[in-house]
This record gives sequence, structure tokens and C-alpha cells, in this order.
Amino acid sequence: MINEDTILQIGSLFANKKFTILDFLGKGSMGNVYKVEDNLLKIKYALKITKSETNEAIERFKNEIRVLKKLNHENIVKITDWGMHNDKLYFYMDFIDGCSLKDRLEQEKRFVPQKVCDILKPISEALHCAHKEKIFHRDIKPSNIMIANEDNSIFVVDFGISKLINRDGDITLYGGRVGTPLYIAPELEMMNTEETDHRVDIYSTGKMVYELLTGKNPHLLSFDELKTNFGEKLAFVIKKATEIDPLIRYNDIRLFYKDFEKAVSCIQDEDETLLPDTENHNNKHEPNNHQNLSDELDKTNTYKIKNQKIEIQNKQISFRRPHIYIFLMFTLLLLFSFYSYQYLQNIMGKLTVKTTPENATVIIENVYWYWDIKYQTPFTCRLPYGRYEYRAYLNGIILNEGELNFNKHNNEISIPLKKESFQ
Repeated sequence: MINEDTILQIGSLFANKKFTILDFLGKGSMGNVYKVEDNLLKIKYALKITKSETNEAIERFKNEIRVLKKLNHENIVKITDWGMHNDKLYFYMDFIDGCSLKDRLEQEKRFVPQKVCDILKPISEALHCAHKEKIFHRDIKPSNIMIANEDNSIFVVDFGISKLINRDGDITLYGGRVGTPLYIAPELEMMNTEETDHRVDIYSTGKMVYELLTGKNPHLLSFDELKTNFGEKLAFVIKKATEIDPLIRYNDIRLFYKDFEKAVSCIQDEDETLLPDTENHNNKHEPNNHQNLSDELDKTNTYKIKNQKIEIQNKQISFRRPHIYIFLMFTLLLLFSFYSYQYLQNIMGKLTVKTTPENATVIIENVYWYWDIKYQTPFTCRLPYGRYEYRAYLNGIILNEGELNFNKHNNEISIPLKKESFQ
């Protein structure tokens, strides 16, 4: 029998000589991971063997097998098969020749926003695939993201403490603290596991993105630092992903990625506008000889004299007729106020929101303008015309959500509340 703390020797055989142990890859909370080779097929795999015989450890190990068998996505490591050897559960999966995102971060200290965006895209797609199957990872962190050496492909790994909800609503795994303290969602940290959903992964991903951008411990987020270094829009996206209240948090990991991508593109646009035209700047007004230098000095002195005369004339005019400028400024201010009022009348209106039954909480948000409102029905509010998303819930349970095209002719919405499972 394999002892719990025993590390299999390199070159030894395992599972009735099916595998040859090539390397020890690491030790986790539930099992040891090895690089092995199938002696018949000559294919390399990652082999994970449970190292504890407690009921909780075995159930978690079985849960990871169920989850990986259920998922099929290019950014999630695929399980090949599982078995039992010397009273120890094991399974083997695709072997990734690479390193973890944690190792890469330790090498590079932090990543530029576009690089983080490239990393976030496959992670969001993999998690969306899991969320559609009612599977919540609950331990997203850099060490659970693998990067392949060959093409820098991204893989989400270690679904050992994931939460799997069956079609009939039963939950396959509960009990014990889950997650990693630096990245864990507040609802998991309070041991409120029965009320958690896919948004715990969005929270952990938001914290991980903060760490990738800043290279700093994500335990205490500094949104002021994000605003200073990356702009207000990117700081808002990270803040919304890591909201303490899961109802205010992003409801879809893909929407988090899309908003992050937009914020990164805004940073790049701003950087391009700030680039100086160094070639023209260096060549402009550059004298080629002494004569050109003399001409430049003469021109400079002439400009100075002309500017001094203009300044004197402007001062004389301002002393003689100050009331004219005051009158003009006052007139311009009135015109600006009048046209601003007319403009606002054309782009804004009153939206009336009702629900059946009433006294529901409705959140209306415009993701493009980075703000949202939250009221209890029925209510009337003043908003700019445009497309909005809404969510209605009672007692913390979302009962309806959808989109609204708000305009002059469509200024009232009645939301029927129907209790449905998350889609």
C-alpha cells in the first residue's frame, strides 16, 4: 500500500505496470501529481493520486473526476480515465509542458494591460463553459492557471473544490473552508457555501487580474492606484468584478472580460495620442550654419518685440472697457445654459418601472457608461435614452433579467417576476 507521504520513485511502475513514473510535478491538498508515460501507447500524461483516505478528501477527489469528465473545453485540461490502485484513487489527464501563471508572474513581476487581457480571454471562456454546466471552480488563482511552453496556451486546472449542481438542484460537495484566502469571495469566506454561485469565480478572477497588473498582494485592493496607473475605466471594471455584494458584481464572466478589453483599448488610444513626433521636433528650427542661427535670433527678437506691443495693447483695452467682456461672458453663459437644457430634454426622459408583485429591487445598468441605479418598485427615474440591462430580485434571489431599449415612445416597463434557475 502507498503511504500518504510517500513520493513514488522516478522510473518506477504504477497501476499494474500501465504507467512509468517520469517526474514528480507537485503536491496538492488532496493528492500528488506526477508526469507519467503510458507504456502501451507511449503517451505522456499528468497522473494525480489521492494522498489521504479521509471521507472529505475522497469525496473531493471524486468530485474533481466528475467535473473534468463533464467539461469539454480547449482551455480546460481533459481527463482521460480514472482507476483504483492499492486502495488509492487516481486519474490521469492531458500533460501540459509548461509552467503556472504564478511562476510566470514571479519571473516578470507584473504584466502590461494588453498581456493581462490576452490571459483573461481564455480563462473567461473556460469558466463560462463551466458555469453553463452549473460548475463553479471556487479557487481561481495564478497557481491554478497553466501556460504551455509551445504556444502559450492557457489552461484552467484543479477543480478539486469546485461546486457541481446537478440537474435536480442537488449539490455534490459541501463542508469545510474552500478557496485561497487572498482570492476567496466574501460569501465563501463567511462559510456561506450554500448561497454561492458562479460569481465567486468572477470575484477571484478580478483579484487575480489586479495582481497581474500591479504585481502586488491582492488582499487589499487599491483602486486609487489603478486609476492613477491605468485610468478610471479599468479601475471601475476591477472594482465591479470584486464587489463585496455579489448582486452588484458582474453576472457573467464574459461581460467582465469584454469591459476589461474596452478599458485596455482606451488606455492604448490615450498612449498613442501622447506620443511625440520626435523626428519633426528634433529637425524643426535647427540651424544649419552661423547665418541660419543669426536669422533665427533676429526672428526671435522680432517676435518678442511684437508680442510685447500686443500685450501692452491688450492691457490698455482691458482697462478701458472691462464691462464689455463681462457682458459678453454673461451672454455666452446664458446661451450655453439654454442650449444645454434643450439638449438634455432631447436625450433624457423619465422611465417608470413596475413589477408584479411590487416591492422588488431592480438594478438598471448601462455597461457602456460604467454606472448603474438601484431602486425598489414601483419607481420613476430620469435617465438618458439608450439600451439598458435590468435585474429584478426579491430576498436576494434574481427572478427576472433582460434588456430595455429606453426612448420617448418606450418609457415604461412592467417586469413579471418568475423564479427561474440561473441560465
